[in-house]
Formats: sequence, structure tokens, C-alpha cells
Amino acid sequence: MNKNFVFKLAALLLFTFSTGNSCMAQQRVMLDSIIHLLGTESIYKDKFDKELYKRRRDSVNINDFKGAIAPLVQQMLTDIGDHHGMLMRDHHIFLSDRPDDAETDTVLLKFAYDEAFAFRSTLIANQYGYVSIPSPQIPMEAFSDHTKAVDFISGMAQQIQDTICALESHNLNGLILDLRLSMGGNMPLLLNSISVLIGDGKVFDVVWGNGTESTYQLIDGQLYEGDTYLGKTANRCSFNKQKIAVLIGPLNGSASSQTAMALKGLDNVRFFGEETSRYSSNITRLIRFSNGASLNFAAGLVKDREGIVYEGSVTPDVYIKGGDNFESLAEDAKVKAAIAWFEEGA
Repeated sequence: MNKNFVFKLAALLLFTFSTGNSCMAQQRVMLDSIIHLLGTESIYKDKFDKELYKRRRDSVNINDFKGAIAPLVQQMLTDIGDHHGMLMRDHHIFLSDRPDDAETDTVLLKFAYDEAFAFRSTLIANQYGYVSIPSPQIPMEAFSDHTKAVDFISGMAQQIQDTICALESHNLNGLILDLRLSMGGNMPLLLNSISVLIGDGKVFDVVWGNGTESTYQLIDGQLYEGDTYLGKTANRCSFNKQKIAVLIGPLNGSASSQTAMALKGLDNVRFFGEETSRYSSNITRLIRFSNGASLNFAAGLVKDREGIVYEGSVTPDVYIKGGDNFESLAEDAKVKAAIAWFEEGA
């Protein structure tokens, strides 16, 4: 046998063995980290059986990410009721089980996926401003660099905010912020976009699963979580003396629910519509691992400016079931109720 061939074969086997061991080590570290995170940082940590999953970890094929490791992590998230949780790798997403939400309306979904309705602004009866907020996402690769992510968030938020500010010049008798078609997205982006409605100061607190708290606040249009800078907008208008009606419903979850919470407790704001999604008002944390995988899990709960901690739905001040009419807003039951409030004392 050719000596050079033997040498090359030995080198290849050594490389395969060493990289295989490295991959195994990375997968093991990832699983250990996930077990630790869900047992100490999750808002559902009291439901997590660390010893059970340590035993299951030891019994799975550590080399099989898709067939063994991902299903194990999915089961962890499902068992504790983390319906936000997911494991991601190489553009594959492994979700926890999601319970059916009986209140989700297929009519709302139809319009939520139509850009003509999901993000638009208009005047109603030439005196009431209306803006519908979408479900803005930012690409996963942006999260690898904080500055890049903040720039992306700020740019998209400014586009939404400019749409809101364009209504200010019409001498409005009220502004309707319609969140009914927003299914989530990026929370800092949405908060930045409506900073002209929130105003400077505390937005809300987050109670983290590890027992700590942090404060989201706006300072001159810049959004911070504690000392961490999350984005800015120009804030070329102000609605702090304007009545603002917020329309919510069963599609709202995640970032759109948190956007609603940011407006809770403001004197000039009232909520109309239906309860938001039952299980998605928590704040997630994204963790990246050396093997290229990422874990998203429920790590915090919002505490609004009145000290109310949200563990489930956001409820409206004025409950109105159904009656949604996105094609003719003047006939929409929630819009009509908002206008009736605008006209009180006028």
C-alpha cells in the first residue's frame, strides 16, 4: 500500500475523530446549559425537573441534533408550558407545543397577512387619526452584533413613527392605535416606533425568572433597558395631550402585547376590543451556543407602571366581541366605540 496514502488516511481519521469529539463536546455543553437555564432563569423554572432531564440527556445520541437533541429540548419546553420557547439551528426551528387558542379569529388572520391592512394610516371622518401597526421582524443575523441590531431596529421604528407623526398635522380629535393585526415581532422596535405616544420616562419593568428586575425607559426618544441602549427615533411629534384609543384582540402576543402594556396607566389612553392571546405576554431571552444553535425561552414578565405583573392576557377597558370591519373602518364596532369616547365632553 502507498505510504503517502496511509499517511493521508490516518490524518483524515484523526481529523474526523477530533472534530467528532469537538462536536460531541459542544452538544453536551449546549444541553447542560439549556438544563441550567430552564432550571434557574425561566419564568417556569418551578415546573422544570432538572434531575429528570439530566437522566434523559445521558440517554440520547449526543451526535444526532435533529433526531435526538432537538426533540429533547422541545419536550423540556413543552413540559414547563413555555409556549414561546424554541430551539433554532441552520434555519430549522424546533418549537414547543402550542395550545390551540380558541379565540383566534380567522378573519383577523386574513387581514393580518395583508400588508394593505396590517400597516396603514388614514383619517376617519376627517378628524380621527387611525394607524394600524404591523408585526415587524429583524433578521436573525442582525442579533450577532448589537450595534447592527440597534441600527436596524431604529431605522424600521422610524418608518412606523413617521407614519404616526404624519397624522398630527390634521388637527385630530383623537388617535386610534390599532394593534389587532399585530402578532408580535421585535419588542424594542415596536416600543421605539410608538415612543411619541408613550412619552419620556418609565415604560415598564421586567421581572426576570432569576429574581432580578430591569426597567425599560425612554430618554429623549432613546430606549434603554437599564443601561443597555436599544434604539432611538427622532420623535418629531407628540400626542401626550391627545386621547389615544388602543384596539387589541386575540392575535396580539409577544411584542404586540408588550407594546399594549407600555401604554397601560397613561391618563389619555383607553383600551377597546378583546383580550390578547392567553399565553404569550412574557419576554423571551435569546441564547447562542458554540455549535451554531440558539435557544429562545420565556425569561421575564412585564410589570406595568401601575405595578401590575402580566402573566397572561391584556384585557381591554371596554370589551367588544367581534364587529371587526377593516374594509370599512367607520363601521367597525371597536372604532365606533373609540370615536364615542373621543366625543365625550367635546
